[in-house]
Amino acid sequence: MFRRIQKKIKQKLLLLALLTPPLWGGWEGCCFSQDIHFSQYYSSPLNLNPALTGTFDGECRLTAIDRSQWFTVTTPYQTYGASIEASHIMKKIKGFNLGFSAYGDKAGDSRFSTLMLNLSLSYIFKLNRDSTHILSFGIQSGVSQRKLDYTNLSFDNQYNGFYYDPSLNKQEVLARQSRIYPNLHAGINYTFLASDKMHFTTGFGIYNITKPQQSFYNENNIKLDQRFNIHTAVTYNINNHFSLIPSILFMSQGTYKEFDIGSYFKYALVNMPYMYRAVYLGTWTRAQDAGYIVLGMDYDNLSISVSYDINYSNLVPASNAHGGYELSLIYIIKKQITNKNKKRICPEII
Repeated sequence: MFRRIQKKIKQKLLLLALLTPPLWGGWEGCCFSQDIHFSQYYSSPLNLNPALTGTFDGECRLTAIDRSQWFTVTTPYQTYGASIEASHIMKKIKGFNLGFSAYGDKAGDSRFSTLMLNLSLSYIFKLNRDSTHILSFGIQSGVSQRKLDYTNLSFDNQYNGFYYDPSLNKQEVLARQSRIYPNLHAGINYTFLASDKMHFTTGFGIYNITKPQQSFYNENNIKLDQRFNIHTAVTYNINNHFSLIPSILFMSQGTYKEFDIGSYFKYALVNMPYMYRAVYLGTWTRAQDAGYIVLGMDYDNLSISVSYDINYSNLVPASNAHGGYELSLIYIIKKQITNKNKKRICPEII
């Protein structure tokens, strides 16, 4: 009995914190009107900035990411994503890149879910001859679906005056339980290759440009706020083995803000042409919300990393400081280099 009461208290604390988020912090899965995102934001590039489409060394990039959180409080929130990108899709006009992404989210006992399908197109061009300054523009469009299932939820109408009776009618009617709406996003990204030791990149992305309607009661004035992302990262190669990679992300959507700052420390085990093996460790903080640690490995064309969030926001009484697990995979397909043996015809010696 005590455990049931304790669980109810935790759920109410979680609900209160989700409906009243901090002035400066994260919003993962918290409200119907917010977008999904990840702690390993650079591992989901098309959800960070459409202009990042095709910004890799290779012909094709495959990414996958999965996140689980709030498992200590209620039904775990599950967020996942996958994308595929192809670079230089036009032979005559180089610089055009194409990408497709799918992101999903499922939250709580209501199984409130979001599914986003988007197609991205970007153009990358060099600002100078030595390719040290690179600029890219991207646009992204598609459709999203959000739906809600409240059959497993409890309402005050099911209290019969003495106790909760699940057989009573919930008396809750929504005009709809799902909504499909179009997406339109855009972005710009700039990269500066300062030297062999250091390069710098920064970008700006805007999502939900058309502010699609969100209400399950068909109220036209309830719309999805635009999301603005500003991100910056620096790669500094200390020597052939050690690298430092700090990054910053600022996101704003409606009244909600988020600021992430942290850094990777990478150690290259093998750094040779066509063979690269490295391990890296990173720590980040999400202001007034959580801190998280990332452990990863590069093995030639494959990158894999795992992270864990430690919550320190107002949700601590409900979450017991537990946060979320996140796993990401990135695989880049590079152009095959074939060595053609040059044959020379030797004259016959008679």
